[in-house]
Amino acid sequence: MLSLTVEQFYELHNEYIEMQKRDDKWKAITCATIANSYSSKHIKAEDFLPSLKEEKKAQTPEDMLAILQQFVK
Repeated sequence: MLSLTVEQFYELHNEYIEMQKRDDKWKAITCATIANSYSSKHIKAEDFLPSLKEEKKAQTPEDMLAILQQFVK
Protein backbone atom coordinates (compact mmCIF):
# COMPACT_ATOMS: atom_id res chain seq x y z
CA MET A 1 0.00 0.00 0.00
CA LEU A 2 2.81 2.40 0.74
CA SER A 3 4.17 2.06 -2.79
CA LEU A 4 0.94 3.32 -4.38
CA THR A 5 0.75 6.75 -5.92
CA VAL A 6 -2.04 9.10 -4.95
CA GLU A 7 -3.81 8.42 -8.25
CA GLN A 8 -3.60 4.65 -7.76
CA PHE A 9 -4.89 4.91 -4.21
CA TYR A 10 -7.75 7.14 -5.40
CA GLU A 11 -8.69 4.57 -8.07
CA LEU A 12 -8.65 1.74 -5.52
CA HIS A 13 -10.80 3.82 -3.19
CA ASN A 14 -13.33 4.54 -5.95
CA GLU A 15 -13.47 0.85 -6.88
CA TYR A 16 -14.08 -0.05 -3.24
CA ILE A 17 -16.95 2.45 -3.04
CA GLU A 18 -18.50 0.97 -6.20
CA MET A 19 -18.17 -2.54 -4.77
CA GLN A 20 -19.95 -1.39 -1.62
CA LYS A 21 -22.80 0.08 -3.67
CA ARG A 22 -23.22 -3.19 -5.61
CA ASP A 23 -23.13 -5.14 -2.36
CA ASP A 24 -25.77 -2.85 -0.85
CA LYS A 25 -27.96 -3.35 -3.93
CA TRP A 26 -27.77 -7.16 -3.64
CA LYS A 27 -28.61 -7.00 0.05
CA ALA A 28 -31.57 -4.75 -0.70
CA ILE A 29 -32.84 -7.18 -3.35
CA THR A 30 -32.57 -10.03 -0.86
CA CYS A 31 -34.42 -8.06 1.82
CA ALA A 32 -37.15 -7.05 -0.63
CA THR A 33 -37.59 -10.66 -1.75
CA ILE A 34 -37.97 -11.84 1.83
CA ALA A 35 -40.30 -8.96 2.73
CA ASN A 36 -42.47 -9.60 -0.33
CA SER A 37 -42.82 -13.26 0.61
CA TYR A 38 -44.39 -12.22 3.93
CA SER A 39 -46.35 -9.17 2.80
CA SER A 40 -49.35 -8.62 0.59
CA LYS A 41 -48.09 -5.24 -0.65
CA HIS A 42 -45.25 -4.93 -3.13
CA ILE A 43 -41.99 -3.75 -1.58
CA LYS A 44 -39.18 -2.55 -3.84
CA ALA A 45 -35.45 -3.03 -3.30
CA GLU A 46 -35.07 0.75 -3.28
CA ASP A 47 -37.09 0.84 -0.07
CA PHE A 48 -34.08 -0.77 1.63
CA LEU A 49 -31.58 1.74 0.21
CA PRO A 50 -31.94 4.94 2.19
CA SER A 51 -28.78 6.36 0.65
CA LEU A 52 -30.42 6.41 -2.77
CA LYS A 53 -33.49 8.28 -1.63
CA GLU A 54 -33.45 12.01 -2.11
CA GLU A 55 -32.15 14.03 0.76
CA LYS A 56 -34.67 15.96 2.80
CA LYS A 57 -34.12 19.68 2.86
CA ALA A 58 -33.08 21.18 6.15
CA GLN A 59 -35.79 22.88 8.16
CA THR A 60 -35.70 26.63 8.12
CA PRO A 61 -36.49 28.64 11.25
CA GLU A 62 -39.81 29.57 9.64
CA ASP A 63 -40.66 25.87 9.20
CA MET A 64 -39.84 25.21 12.85
CA LEU A 65 -41.97 28.13 13.99
CA ALA A 66 -44.92 26.92 11.90
CA ILE A 67 -44.69 23.47 13.50
CA LEU A 68 -44.55 24.94 17.01
CA GLN A 69 -47.51 27.20 16.32
CA GLN A 70 -49.63 24.15 15.53
CA PHE A 71 -49.27 23.05 19.15
CA VAL A 72 -50.01 26.45 20.65
CA LYS A 73 -53.37 26.98 18.95
